[in-house]
Amino acid sequence: AAAAMEAEVALRSTAASAGAEQMGATKGLNGTRDFGGPSAGEVTTTLKEGMSLIDRFYSGGNRAKPEALNIIVVVLDQVVRRMREQYARHKKEADELHKQCRAIDETIARIRPLQAKIKNELDEKQATCSAYEELTKKGTEVISDGVDFAREALRKAKLVTKQTQMAEARKSMQDMKGYDKSGRPLPGREVNLRKNPNGPAARKPGDMLKDLKASGRIS
Repeated sequence: AAAAMEAEVALRSTAASAGAEQMGATKGLNGTRDFGGPSAGEVTTTLKEGMSLIDRFYSGGNRAKPEALNIIVVVLDQVVRRMREQYARHKKEADELHKQCRAIDETIARIRPLQAKIKNELDEKQATCSAYEELTKKGTEVISDGVDFAREALRKAKLVTKQTQMAEARKSMQDMKGYDKSGRPLPGREVNLRKNPNGPAARKPGDMLKDLKASGRIS
């Protein structure tokens, strides 16, 4: 410790000498700076102080005096102390982060059972929804088939109805005329029902054509 204090005092004296030289170069705010540099006596004094400082730490060669080693030990102690402080600060921050991580893990552990329960319920609902969709699809197919069948049946019914109506219309016309499309009288209708018993005889087929030829309207 004494050696360290001695070295610190020597360094301070050297710095004070250099500062005095710098201050002596300028004389007040309005003074004129002396660019001539330090005098020979000042250089000699500074050199002697520097040599004295070197002699205090080294006794020649590359071997340092024990006092210098003590100073190195002090410096290293300060470095180690600062490193320990930094390590302690980083360790405190790391512990705080680990604490936060543990809190998050605990929260996740509390949430996971509820998450599993909700997931199971969701899976069940999805399975039920899939079953309903399948049933709905099948029901839609059945309804579509029924609609197609009903549409085809309606088309056939309309066709049959139309054919029936046409057949009935033809039959009504035949009944009204009293003969079929070949001119043959219908059964039971051999006597022309339009014949007037008190009037002229009913025309036979071809009578009108004979009258037209007789009148010269046609040749």
